[in-house]
Formats: sequence, structure tokens, C-alpha cells
Amino acid sequence: MAAHDAAISAAVVVAARQPGAEAAIERAVATLTKEREHTVQVLEDVKLWQQEAEHAAQRGRDLQDLVQLARHRLRHMEPGQQAEVLDLLEIQVTILGEIPRKTRCDGGVSAWFRGRARRVRF
Repeated sequence: MAAHDAAISAAVVVAARQPGAEAAIERAVATLTKEREHTVQVLEDVKLWQQEAEHAAQRGRDLQDLVQLARHRLRHMEPGQQAEVLDLLEIQVTILGEIPRKTRCDGGVSAWFRGRARRVRF
């Protein structure tokens, strides 16, 4: 900013020594003022970007902390609490194969009925 202000002042001094100084001064000041305004806008954009980047970095650190905590405690949580943690972490699970079925344990009584082709009543 100081460089732009100094350039404007220098342009005014140089232009003041030329014939038709008012028009030259106005053109120089208008050009330099536009450059200065553009520089101010870019600086504000950079500051905003830096703030957004810091917020994103903080969110990443918070998520890493949550992952480490969940890694050790998830097994001991109730299913509802597990669902909340996984939702906060935005974790999605894709099942790629068949879900294993629970196999039936054949006791002696049910095997006897099956072996004789008899219905087992419940």
C-alpha cells in the first residue's frame, strides 16, 4: 500500500512539471488508484483464504483427535453411540461380499427329529 501511495505522489510531482499538468495528473492518479484498489481487494481475498485454510486445518486436527479417540473406545460404545461417532467422521461402509449367516448348532434332539424326517414343533 505504501508503495502505491508513493507512486501516486511521485506521479503527481512529475506530471505537475509538464504542460497540461491537470489532465496528466488526473490520468496518472486514476490509473494508480485503480491499481491500489485492486491490490487492496487481492489482499483482502488472501486474508480470507488464509482464515478459511486455518479453519480447515483445525477441523482436520479435530477429526484426527476424534479418530484416535474412537479407535480405542469404539468397541466399548453402544451401537447408537458408535453410529453417532461414525456419522461425525462421515464414514460410509460398502459391503463387498455376502453377509455371513449364523449357522445352526445341531443339538442331539433336533438331529434325531431330522434324521427320522419328522417335523420339529416349536
